[in-house]
Amino acid sequence: MSEALRILFTNNTLAKPAGTERSVLDYATSLLRRGHAVAAYSAHLGETAELLRSSGVVVVDDLNQTPWIPNLIHGHHEWETAMAALHFHGVPVISFCRGPYTWQEAPCRAPNVVLWAAVDEACRDRLDSEHGVPLDRIELVLNGVDLARFQQRPVSVTAVKRALIFSNYATEQNYVPAVRAACARAGVELSVIGAAVGCIHPTPHEMLRDFDLVFAKGKAALEAIAVGCAVVVCDTAGLGPWVTSANFDSLRRLSFGNPCMTEKITEAAIAERISQITGEETGRTMAIMRSTCGLDRTIDHLEMIYHRALHLPMDTGAAKVAGYAASFMQARTHAFKLGRKTQEFWHNSRDPEAVDRWDAVKVDRVLDAFFNAETKHAKLIEKLEKAQASVEKGRKGEKPRRGLRALLQSWMPQRQRGDDETGYGS
Repeated sequence: MSEALRILFTNNTLAKPAGTERSVLDYATSLLRRGHAVAAYSAHLGETAELLRSSGVVVVDDLNQTPWIPNLIHGHHEWETAMAALHFHGVPVISFCRGPYTWQEAPCRAPNVVLWAAVDEACRDRLDSEHGVPLDRIELVLNGVDLARFQQRPVSVTAVKRALIFSNYATEQNYVPAVRAACARAGVELSVIGAAVGCIHPTPHEMLRDFDLVFAKGKAALEAIAVGCAVVVCDTAGLGPWVTSANFDSLRRLSFGNPCMTEKITEAAIAERISQITGEETGRTMAIMRSTCGLDRTIDHLEMIYHRALHLPMDTGAAKVAGYAASFMQARTHAFKLGRKTQEFWHNSRDPEAVDRWDAVKVDRVLDAFFNAETKHAKLIEKLEKAQASVEKGRKGEKPRRGLRALLQSWMPQRQRGDDETGYGS
């Protein structure tokens, strides 16, 4: 595209370098190199924001600080896209859906949204069937990889000796033990990298070269393939296939995401995947990826979509914008009030000597820890049930005794036992 544009990106966070954050980093810096003016907005800034700034991208956490009125808004995540769409209500917006299930990825329906984009077929189906977005207004924009950064490893895979779980969600409480057991059986050394285990690698393009096999999903899977690793699609949602030249295109069109992971993660299933891997097929898959999935192709596609968006009509009269703003807030009233209650809880429980500042990122971490604790508790109860059943089976006729599981249950809050008066446990 010959015309230089002013492009504003939105994202729910620009903190740790996770999936959408890394996509913003790739897109924004590439467009900047092509002569466009680029800014990025999020209320939560951090490491990704600093990387953007160091590359010359303007980063703001207040839309009033945007240095210019954009020609176009490239919106990730409904809430942040809606804020930018309302602030710049005369600017065309492309609303991206990067996840087929999560609430953050719902499409923005502001009057100045002229196109919607989906990163895979599952997201496109969500926009169509769940939200009624016309198919002729949905663009499919598949993920690409910066091949200059994710370079081919110097030595091709010949045998699987080192494996990596590359996920922000993998822990010892979910699927890591099954993968570790299968790798041990095959004589494969396993490492785990991701936020949930407190290990985020700053240069994944360099780190991936050290591994023969990677268990990953989404863009991380695509990046590992680009380097030349064998990849098995795997994450908390379940187990998918080993990626080969035969299934690569279909899996990419699903972003190597949840719809690909339909099998339960077990030691036997992981061991079967490992036994299938060959160096020759891994090399063929890498060659297809590197010839078809470069980031430059994605940026070419984005520029084409931007050009289309600039020429589509908008109905942004005052009544239309006000009506959208009112309906947007009304639909989220309960969530807002719950958020305020959480904010008050955090404020009241904080260290009195600490700075009185609402930090949503910290609260997110507290809530994540809470939810993970419940998962750990459920798995512990499952193990105790099996142990109790084994003990009782061995008694052969003895009167069953109260076991450790029953004792733990007596300590559980009523809400978790499901017998409280409010009915929340039902």
